[in-house]
Amino acid sequence: MRYHYKLKNLPFEFKPFEVEIPFVPPPGSAVENKIPASKTEEFNPEFLQWVHDNGIIINEGRYFESTPTAVYDLHRDTTSLLNLDNPQILKFNFIFDSHGSEMKWYSTNEGYNGYVYTNTNNVRIRGYKVDECKEIYSAQTNEHCMITGGVIHTLLNSENNGVNRRCYSYLTYLPWDTAVKQFSYFLE
Repeated sequence: MRYHYKLKNLPFEFKPFEVEIPFVPPPGSAVENKIPASKTEEFNPEFLQWVHDNGIIINEGRYFESTPTAVYDLHRDTTSLLNLDNPQILKFNFIFDSHGSEMKWYSTNEGYNGYVYTNTNNVRIRGYKVDECKEIYSAQTNEHCMITGGVIHTLLNSENNGVNRRCYSYLTYLPWDTAVKQFSYFLE
């Protein structure tokens, strides 16, 4: 099963914009912050119209900036509105300045449920130890894409030509199989 598709044939061009970050990420790390809805409305109204036209409501936007060689902890995405184990999180990721980054998805060993932590946005997340999980899929993530965030995953940033990778990520709740069918024209 695939957990990632490149986005293609989009009827809009996503325009990157400044998002305030709580701190400058030190080498080998990343930072995230919520994207104010007003920023997306100002810079990317065509994107919002496209998701609306497809019957989708964006529940939350997050901005991620990772330095070269950053590796994210294994986790499942959630929002403050969901319980920690909702598998129906769909993400539209608009990625800039990424060269050789890879996402990996995992399943857990039988009986292992991970642990809970609070991220820098005060959102409770379920995390996992790598040695308690098995890799089930991987993909290069250097371009705009649609991914499932409800499955355990991580990002491994490359040397990235010495620049920070930027990702504007928009979450909605939709079963993965439904999303793949609904957006098939826009997926590669």
